[in-house]
Amino acid sequence: MMDEPSMGLAPLVVKDIFGIIRRLGSEGHTVLLVEQNAKAALRIASRGYVLENGRILLEENAEDLLAKPRRATRLSGARFGLGNRTRWHEEIIMVWEPEKECMQRDELRQLQLEQLQAVLARVYMHVPFYRKQFDACQVDPDEFRSLDDVPRLPFTSKADLQENYPYGLFAVPLRDVVRIHASACMSTVVGYTRNDIKTWSNLVARVLCAGGVSKDDVVQIAYGYDLSTGGFGIHYGAERIGASVIPTSTGNTARQIKIMRDFKTTALVCTPSYALLIGDTIHKQGINPGVLSLKYGLFGGEPWSEAMRQEIQDKLHIVATDNYGVSEVIGRAWPVSAWSARGCTSMRTISWSRWSTRRR
Repeated sequence: MMDEPSMGLAPLVVKDIFGIIRRLGSEGHTVLLVEQNAKAALRIASRGYVLENGRILLEENAEDLLAKPRRATRLSGARFGLGNRTRWHEEIIMVWEPEKECMQRDELRQLQLEQLQAVLARVYMHVPFYRKQFDACQVDPDEFRSLDDVPRLPFTSKADLQENYPYGLFAVPLRDVVRIHASACMSTVVGYTRNDIKTWSNLVARVLCAGGVSKDDVVQIAYGYDLSTGGFGIHYGAERIGASVIPTSTGNTARQIKIMRDFKTTALVCTPSYALLIGDTIHKQGINPGVLSLKYGLFGGEPWSEAMRQEIQDKLHIVATDNYGVSEVIGRAWPVSAWSARGCTSMRTISWSRWSTRRR
């Protein structure tokens, strides 16, 4: 029997330990593992159980549990001490990757340090601009030992991005880039490898989960599908969750509302000003918002006030949350105001992990 082998250890050490446990199982040994990181444990297990006060509440094949991210999240909820079964539905349902989003602070800092060290070494080796910048600031990636050293790193300015247009800051060959986006003024060009797309999708899945969206929702995306990162980022994140995605793009408001009614949209994703226009148009058409299936609105791409949020919520009868992002750092997968079952909002940081084609 092993009890919480990952607790308090660095992620790389945990990875080695789980590799040893997997090998023991393949050699025919039986291992009873009690572990708070449910997804990691299920990946090496043949069967999973969740207990409360000595009573088995749930039992399934590990593979089946992993195929249902929500169920695996719920298992982690029990280990994180979030109370009774009702509480699971209120809180943990909004967490996509509990092993990362609910990580202990010391473990998170260690993971951030390891990934930052890897990024610094990569860009120093593959991006001439950063090699020159680091040398000028006397920053040696091999000597970077603590997050307290972050202030020593040079800034990357908008002028730097423009001077290296279009591919000067890429850290991989263009043949490894499967997607290219750019800012509206074309001053910033960003490239994505296949792994970047996967990372981006997972981070947007966190944003959507924090806003209340699940695999049971129908997500209508009214961002533009163009060189900007808005529409595509949300699209892949929603598909990652397993939600049904309607890529309506922006404009043609009457058609948006018809689709919203006919396709029973439950989550609307667009700019807050466009959400307000949709609400005004619904009112002008004499439609009762209560006949719509809308529950959530995830809005970004422009600043908006709390008064505007309340107006949108009143006109569309939804819970409206704020999310944003910038092309320079992956796209729309940044902090969001997360909705809880109690109806209030609170700021949650959606952290980003290893990023292979660009800067720190």
